[in-house]
Amino acid sequence: MAACAEKAKAAAERFGAVYVPFRSALAPFVDTCPPGSVIWDGVHPTALGHEIMARQWYETVDKSGLLRERG
Repeated sequence: MAACAEKAKAAAERFGAVYVPFRSALAPFVDTCPPGSVIWDGVHPTALGHEIMARQWYETVDKSGLLRERG
């Protein structure tokens, strides 16, 4: 998974996109919550996993400036 995340980050940089670090956002919860409560099958997020990802997406994209009005 780490190699995939690094490739995604490199692609985002290459194309001027915002890279959202979902893996690092999910990791603390996956490591401390009961098995299957964040990622139910090792790949797909549960409702809690989706909430964590949504919050990470918003925080990252907001910091990038893309959500601000352009004039």
